[in-house]
Amino acid sequence: MPKPTDVKGVQRFLGLINYLSRFLPKMSEVCEPLRVLTLRETKWCWLEAHDKVFQEIKLLFTNSPVLRYYDPEEELTLQTRTPHSFCEQGTDSICEMGYAPIEKELLAVVYGMERFHHYTYVRKVTVNSEHKPLESIVKKSLYRAPKRLQRMLLRLQGYDMTLKYLRETEMYIAYVLSRAYLTDEDPSAFTEELTLINATESGYLSFVRLEDIAEQKYPVLVELERMICRRWPEKKDDVEQSLRPFFNFHDELTVQQGVIYRGERVVVALKLRKDMIQRIHSSHIGARCRLLYYSNFFEIDYLQCITSKDVIHKLQAHFARYGIPDTVISDNGPQFSSEEFRHFGKRWDFEHITTSPRHSQSNGMSESAVNTAKRALLAHDDAYLSLLDLRNTHTQGMTTSPAERMWNRRTKTLLPTSQKLLQPKLNHSVPQERGVIKDRQLQYYTAKAKDLPLLSTGQAVMIEPDRKGQL
Repeated sequence: MPKPTDVKGVQRFLGLINYLSRFLPKMSEVCEPLRVLTLRETKWCWLEAHDKVFQEIKLLFTNSPVLRYYDPEEELTLQTRTPHSFCEQGTDSICEMGYAPIEKELLAVVYGMERFHHYTYVRKVTVNSEHKPLESIVKKSLYRAPKRLQRMLLRLQGYDMTLKYLRETEMYIAYVLSRAYLTDEDPSAFTEELTLINATESGYLSFVRLEDIAEQKYPVLVELERMICRRWPEKKDDVEQSLRPFFNFHDELTVQQGVIYRGERVVVALKLRKDMIQRIHSSHIGARCRLLYYSNFFEIDYLQCITSKDVIHKLQAHFARYGIPDTVISDNGPQFSSEEFRHFGKRWDFEHITTSPRHSQSNGMSESAVNTAKRALLAHDDAYLSLLDLRNTHTQGMTTSPAERMWNRRTKTLLPTSQKLLQPKLNHSVPQERGVIKDRQLQYYTAKAKDLPLLSTGQAVMIEPDRKGQL
């Protein structure tokens, strides 16, 4: 602890002495020269005598009976406050000015746990922090936290700690030490790593859109940014009316280069939400087709002619791109029932199965994809953007999109998307979800379906001809 440089510093030091004086009798006599400096009529002047008393008091407080040997059998409590308690370095010297209070407070917890690793590892530790939102953020899922907090929380995974809120007025020792910490010119490696975390760099967002969002200084977002960089009140009623909608998740909000984030999502101003909603619904084809959404990944090809040669040429391009399938299912069109197509199947080594003639229901997956594609193309001016949006929209009743089931990853669209969401990820829940959907469809079908009546030999029957009058 450095020596005080003003009256307030002396008052804080005397407050610490008063708190610890129960362990040392007659401390008032020792502290008398320092107490004189706090009087109004006394002019500030730190002399050698004051320095001698200051060093003597520190020596008394760092020995028995104030301090004693560490006992691993007793409960361990660590108090942290910004800057770090019991540490040689303050957050103001290692953190960027844009750090939110919650980030500085959690950084103090990380530094404290790792600074005293020999005492805090492989045992239960109670950590007291004066920042109440930390209590809720450590209990939430890791992905709900902002990027910087995620990295800090990952460092705390190796500790068995319980974080509890403690008022600043009750953190007597930590408060004094946080106001009088020793500076260190050589910051530790982990603090340098934490300082370099930048949400805008780790996110796959359009810089044009980010600059647009950052430059549009809307009053609500300006006030929200100020509140994030300061400190939120403990009660929702103490927050301005315009900022109350953000209070329930204020512990997830951070500011990066003028852009406000909630975890990995960008907070968009009210005037920009219309544009975002239009982007989200640009390929929406109506609620009537939701049950048919994304039965499978599909492609759309333009054919001037539907001869076997043209169809085979398109299929060869797809097979070269995705690989040769084991089975190809099609209707009984002439382009599929021709000898040329049968030869194509043998040469490319796949099984070709045709559905029942003039019974489109037996090829329902392809028929539903055709209907979905038609509606999507009519609803969007750009066919390729429409197809891109369709492939990246989750199927109803499932947690994945066609692109995720096809490539185990999402593909970039016009919507701002975090780089984390574009990383490859195995989706083990797909078979189970598809099974649930099929069971539900079977239940709906059997509820209305009836067995056909039995026919006897020679009985007259009626058959409905097709549109061309053929049976």
